[in-house]
Amino acid sequence: MTGPGRWRPFRRVLGPTSPVLVLALLVLAYGSDLPLLPALALAILGSAAGLALRASRSSTLYGLAAAPVLLALGILAATTPIAPLPELLAGAAGVVFIAWLTDDPSRPPAGASRGALVWAIPGLGMGVAWASAFLLPSSAASVGVAGGLLAASLLVLAYVVARPEMFDRDMASTI
Repeated sequence: MTGPGRWRPFRRVLGPTSPVLVLALLVLAYGSDLPLLPALALAILGSAAGLALRASRSSTLYGLAAAPVLLALGILAATTPIAPLPELLAGAAGVVFIAWLTDDPSRPPAGASRGALVWAIPGLGMGVAWASAFLLPSSAASVGVAGGLLAASLLVLAYVVARPEMFDRDMASTI
């Protein structure tokens, strides 16, 4: 499996979001209710397996790259204590995961326009989550406000996704 042509060069696989993903999983592991060493091992193994699968030239293995990272993220997020800060850390790790998924190493690097698309869409969802967790009053009326924020963000998201040429002018290699 290590012959020439079986793996992508790691300099192409390790995009700008890869170290941020590993760091986010490690911080989430530290904040989870799991014992520290198994939580850190889960975060390291999940991110390393995802990066290794992303380095594969096989389209089947490349397509499975998100599975180990998502599994580690799901286990760590499910074991975080129920409090605003740990849940927001889990949400931030989810945003970093989505940004890692959109940071496609098969495409040639672009400028700031592609970086804006990578962070704008998940950042919008995280902004709604932070606003509803800290700024809304805790009453029945806040459910309507949170629903309105969510509906507005979904409309903006649908508009942005329908017009990818706003951020990136070249064709995606994965579509």
